[in-house]
Amino acid sequence: MLGDYVVAFSGPAGVSQYAHGKLDSAAADRFTVADGQLTTVDETFLPTGAIRVVAHDATTGGPLEHFCVWATNTDNVRGCATGAELLITGLFVGTYALNINVDDRLHLTVPYAPVTVAAGQTATIDVAMRQGASITATMASRDGGTAVDGCIGVANVDQPYGYDPYGFCSDERPGPTPGSVVIGPLEPGTYQLLADPRGDALGLQWVGAAGGTGDRGAAQRFTVASGDQITTPTIQFDRAGTVRGKATDVNTGAPLASVCVSVVALSHGFAPQGGCAFSTGADGTYSIPGVGPYAWPVQFIGRGYQWRWSGNAANRPEATMVTVPAGKKAAANIKLRTGGGTLTGTVHDTVGNPLNAFVVAFDALSGEAVHSGDSNNQYSNPPMTFTIPNIAPQQIKIFYQLPDGRSGWLGGADLAHAQPFQIRNNKTLTVDVIVP
Repeated sequence: MLGDYVVAFSGPAGVSQYAHGKLDSAAADRFTVADGQLTTVDETFLPTGAIRVVAHDATTGGPLEHFCVWATNTDNVRGCATGAELLITGLFVGTYALNINVDDRLHLTVPYAPVTVAAGQTATIDVAMRQGASITATMASRDGGTAVDGCIGVANVDQPYGYDPYGFCSDERPGPTPGSVVIGPLEPGTYQLLADPRGDALGLQWVGAAGGTGDRGAAQRFTVASGDQITTPTIQFDRAGTVRGKATDVNTGAPLASVCVSVVALSHGFAPQGGCAFSTGADGTYSIPGVGPYAWPVQFIGRGYQWRWSGNAANRPEATMVTVPAGKKAAANIKLRTGGGTLTGTVHDTVGNPLNAFVVAFDALSGEAVHSGDSNNQYSNPPMTFTIPNIAPQQIKIFYQLPDGRSGWLGGADLAHAQPFQIRNNKTLTVDVIVP
């Protein structure tokens, strides 16, 4: 195939070296394969060294054992300690960015810890791991009190939230008693819990102070500090109902297929991918079983259409709630519209160098995504530009993340303090993302 290529060579420990002398494919040289020509790439392996990793508790200073390590900037550099240290040998010289994790549900993962390997030497990195917090939750059926092997997801009230129905659980492993899970490690903060019984007989719920609720705004809040290990009251599941309805085009009335439908705000990186847990068929109809018997907002996400909520709202807090009876069905129909506003701009550093970044728009009121993660439009691709169409008119806040892990909010340190931008129908908003 004609074109430009990077060339990788597999070296000791299976680590790839990219011509010429690079560990990072993004920094590798490009080689052009032209019609009728032979392109030859010779490479000399870099010298090697080793990395020794130890870890300790950032509060007590005590050593930590059985942690695992993996490099984020190259492949096959990974391992787990059988005791208090890990030695990784046969590594090319260069700088590695390591993630360090200990599976104790308490200590927080340390990301992108840099360590430089020199020829013939062992570089030692001693990682301080902060204590997070954990929440133990026990689940049971309200009718009879039978333990339920359910699943708990968490939403930090100060962070953007999005639900991935195929992997949203913070911790699916069994806890100390039947029907329990231990969720952690969590950053210190305030959380709400989304409990899923993993079946259609009992209903999904946001955990409320006096039982389940479908309104995230009414969900109970649990505040944890560093080192906290708290236990919630028993979560009781109620008999489930079903939400069903139909999605059509507001202008033509035609049924819309493959529209993602959810009673919880979907993650920007998940929908719509055509593999939604619940989506409309060719006739535009859908059905969501296993929904708790409460009042719920319903989200509709169609490719090429504005994301909307029940009642044609632009965001969840303004949605019309749909009351679901236990053992029965509730209707929620939608007429989706194209158009909306467009967000576009450039991404570069403070001196004007273009950067590739992942750009996401969140609703300023709810902290939930307002556009699809199904295309390259949310990346600055080609480097420096991004375009996000079909945003429902509303105030948004803008978040970016670079491949090297750097991230931030425009105009503020976090979601609460980020600058709001107004999206207007049939208008294009241009915003430049400057990465410090």
